[in-house]
Amino acid sequence: MKTLSSLVMVTALTVLVAILDSPADACCNVRSFDHAATARLLDRAELLLARGDLDGAWKVLEETRVDFHFSTWRYTGDEADMPLLWRGELVYGAIVARSDGRYPLRRGRKPTTDAKARRRNLWEAQRGVDGMTPASWHEIEMPEATATAQAAVSAELRARQHAAARRAARKVLERIAREDRMPTPFAWATLAGLRARAGDTDAAKAALATCVHLAWSVVACDPIVASVGGRPGRELVGQQR
Repeated sequence: MKTLSSLVMVTALTVLVAILDSPADACCNVRSFDHAATARLLDRAELLLARGDLDGAWKVLEETRVDFHFSTWRYTGDEADMPLLWRGELVYGAIVARSDGRYPLRRGRKPTTDAKARRRNLWEAQRGVDGMTPASWHEIEMPEATATAQAAVSAELRARQHAAARRAARKVLERIAREDRMPTPFAWATLAGLRARAGDTDAAKAALATCVHLAWSVVACDPIVASVGGRPGRELVGQQR
């Protein structure tokens, strides 16, 4: 009887360990995915993101069924897939930033209006984007354009957090701007908001003007300037279109 009880206990513990281990293995040890289909979906998501359709872009990313956040640092498949995984991580990060944390970085989670959850989403996304630089484990080098986009998206996420994070974000974006490597109009809009928040109105107007020039409309830049700097772009430059 004692032997039977011990056997039951060992079996139960084995099952429990398997249950506890399986989610981590399932989410983190990403081995393969449909490269062509994922690339097509990412093309759509990036186009929607550029148009400001955050909800549409997020839904398309969910269709990929790839957890880009874990894939960028635990992927065990073909290293040639890494650029695609980086793209997905950056699109997710940009969506989280430009929605002020409404959307999550991780697959399977739902959009939220809760202020605490949104702050958590911003922080988690920033850590995820910062951590996507490949370790020596991958033994591949991130292209300069991708590294610049990574820095800009990270700055977008930091710009919506606490004061120290905003200062760090502005420092990064000012450097990228000086080097003439700003990857998107939205990075300029973020910098405009940060400058406006700091009281550098003329510099903010210049950054916003660049965003408007690249995006063809102040409407595309307005929400970002307002969320980061607290002042709508139209008010900042006195435009009404």
